[in-house]
Order: sequence, then structure tokens, then C-alpha cells
Amino acid sequence: MSLNHANDITYNSKLDRLIVCHNTGAANKVTYINPNDLKITGEKTLDFNIYSIDYNATDNCYVVGESGGESFSILDSRFEKVYTFASQVKPDFDAEERMTQGICCDDKYIYCVLFKPNVIAL
Repeated sequence: MSLNHANDITYNSKLDRLIVCHNTGAANKVTYINPNDLKITGEKTLDFNIYSIDYNATDNCYVVGESGGESFSILDSRFEKVYTFASQVKPDFDAEERMTQGICCDDKYIYCVLFKPNVIAL
């Protein structure tokens, strides 16, 4: 499959599809994949670049990490921005040393996986 870096993946239970964000190479694209046969079923081009993605089934929305910083956006089920905010994470290490990786969410928090050092921040 041509998924570029495929930095992050989530499962949309309402669509029964895996959603892959491409990151490097096509950071403004997500691809839909059938989880049963792993065939690509579609794609969506966004108006902005992302490096991470997670789906919240309760609210039928996505949380994405926007490329080029530590800001996050809440997207509706059509990938339209609902809200964007900067991370409030104040870890005990220098911002220059941080490297964002992926995200997960639940109904209350966004969990940001950082590398350098390896931590999960809320």
C-alpha cells in the first residue's frame, strides 16, 4: 500500500474502517482501509497537515495532531475543524528536545505520545 510514513492509525467503528494518516510524503491525506481484507476503500485530502489521528466513537469525531508544532484539532466526522488548541503540556524537559509521535483519546483526555524522552502526556 502506498501510505507514505503511515505515522498513525485509528479505527472508526461507525464506518468499520481503519483510518491511516500519511504524515511525511502526504501529511494532508488520510486513507480508509477495510480491516477485514486490508484493501484501500477511499481517501480524504485535508486542508492542513497532520502527523497523528485518533477516533472518538462517543462523539463521532477525530482528534489530530497538526504538523509543525504541538497543536491539536478536533474534527467532525467529515474531517472539518471544530476546534484547534495548543498543547498545555509542561513536561520537565526542554521543548527543543521534544518529538511528538502519536495520539490517543478518550471522552476526557488527549494522550500525546512523545519521544525524547519517552513519555505519555495528557
